[in-house]
Amino acid sequence: MRLLPFATVFLLASTASAQTIVFQENFEKGFSSWSTSGLWNPQNANEPCSANVAPFPSGTSCAWFGNGGTCNFENAGWNNEYLTYLLPIQLPATTGSLELRFRTLSNTEEDGFWDAKEAEILVGGTTWVRVGKTFNSSTWTTEHHPLTTWAGQTIGGLRFRFWAGDDTANNGIGWFIDDVQIVDVPEPGIAQCLGDGTYRVCPCSNQGGAGRGCASSFNPLGARLDAIGSALVSADSLVLTADGMSDAAATIFQGANYQFSPWASFGGDGMTCMSAPLRRIATVPATGGVVVYPGAGATSISVRGGLLPEGGTRYYAARYRNALSFCTPNTFNVTNQVAVTWRP
Repeated sequence: MRLLPFATVFLLASTASAQTIVFQENFEKGFSSWSTSGLWNPQNANEPCSANVAPFPSGTSCAWFGNGGTCNFENAGWNNEYLTYLLPIQLPATTGSLELRFRTLSNTEEDGFWDAKEAEILVGGTTWVRVGKTFNSSTWTTEHHPLTTWAGQTIGGLRFRFWAGDDTANNGIGWFIDDVQIVDVPEPGIAQCLGDGTYRVCPCSNQGGAGRGCASSFNPLGARLDAIGSALVSADSLVLTADGMSDAAATIFQGANYQFSPWASFGGDGMTCMSAPLRRIATVPATGGVVVYPGAGATSISVRGGLLPEGGTRYYAARYRNALSFCTPNTFNVTNQVAVTWRP
């Protein structure tokens, strides 16, 4: 495995790269390409129920699951209801990552089961596959979900599913969606679980800088994790870099699944969005608040992570020490999360 010099690694990880928009929809031209069921409908920023959610992220229109007469979803029923785009979308055979992004705001019952809000894509013409689940946010936030598994394929469409499940606690504003995109990102990892306020509010409203984790006792910008290199199991050159941490040992973790439970969303003074099975990839000294793994002679990430030859999507974050008196009773904080889709 060829390792880049430290300075080069850090520079590349900190530099934004060009991205290509494969698909986008901001609903400004109506719903002509979309079908709806249940309470899904187009919403204008000038309508009464928009008063608490405007301005929209872009323009004056978005999609909403809710009732314009009551400004909630009390008559949603028990069925799955869909906002569906049923036209083919060709996904490029990227060497980086593909991600589904959309802006969202919602107020529904949230216990990890009732009032499910999910994004799905149509694979093979017959199978709808869940690629993301949305939790409540009282402000417009951005969801990031990996699609790299299907790079080079044509998906049959995408849809957003809402399932109330019962007629209890349906008096919230519902679910708003805007600025849906599929983006080809040159880097091998997709930044998720951001502590900058675009995902969820940090545990003590200690939001960090753009694209970073939640603020810490010594760094108001929080810590950032990036991935560069090749995420090929057969030719692994992936390097994880993190900066903005305390000058102590930091531990990099790998998760096998995106965390769908809202009750497990906080990691010390930050947030975590990965779930078991978890693996400890490495504990590395943070020199000047910076961590790079793997270094010279270290075991590759794919080996440490137990990746099978066929690969798969894994999630990474780094945990580091933080002052006891800063936020929660815990003495640690975490970086943002990076989703990496490994290929053979």
